[in-house]
Amino acid sequence: MTASFEWRLIDILHDAESQRPNNTEFALIVLNQPLRAGRLFESLWRNAQVRVAADGGANRLYDLLQSTQYHLQDQDVGLDAIVGDLDSLRLPAKQYFTSLDKPARVICEPDQNFYDLDKALSWVRSNYAANMDVAILGDFGGRVDHGLRQIHYLYVFQPGPAYADGRVFLITSQNLSILLKPGHHQILVQEHDGGIIGKSVGVIPVGKPSFITTKGLHQDAKQLKIVLGERIIRGNVLPGMSTIEIETSDDVLFTIDVLDI
Repeated sequence: MTASFEWRLIDILHDAESQRPNNTEFALIVLNQPLRAGRLFESLWRNAQVRVAADGGANRLYDLLQSTQYHLQDQDVGLDAIVGDLDSLRLPAKQYFTSLDKPARVICEPDQNFYDLDKALSWVRSNYAANMDVAILGDFGGRVDHGLRQIHYLYVFQPGPAYADGRVFLITSQNLSILLKPGHHQILVQEHDGGIIGKSVGVIPVGKPSFITTKGLHQDAKQLKIVLGERIIRGNVLPGMSTIEIETSDDVLFTIDVLDI
């Protein structure tokens, strides 16, 4: 029997001023990449139940707060922890986040065999519900290897066939990416999201070849074999479609553009 999965992207990206649609709890991990003060950041920050900076990600948050009107002192939306080897953490950022009414915990993990994202995500799953969803906010920073490493974590932290350890969302200023396991996926892409979620999608076989069937795209596929070096899927969501459907025979990367306005 084919496994079925539902994805409600709006649960983490809905307008921060509106009521959470499905009461989804997730942790937000901020990487050491430039941040932009837009609705994307605002929605993720306010909707998350846990907020963690991976080492120098705290510097990026600090710089954003210093250059905008965001204030954490009087809000119950502060940073919960800074996790990593802390070789990038600047003293002003550390002092700021540890001096708030709800001070951030500073967790030093010196093991150089693991990257700061490894450490931050492992810390979340060790200190909160083991199956809590995680949104990773970062960017590729002009480095292809950085981008591939972040995609690599979608596989590492979602073992098994059914997301038993929680789902992981990889979010940049332009895209949201998720790993689709073998089965039938219904992906809600439009529902009072305030225009954050876009229309351009991609389905990419990062590992093995996969046979794909889609519904809701301008050019749908039916049992189409996709494999790197031969064929991938890219296209647009049909006008008026709030949900797209994808059936895959193997793990594939799904991406959709986001509008950081």
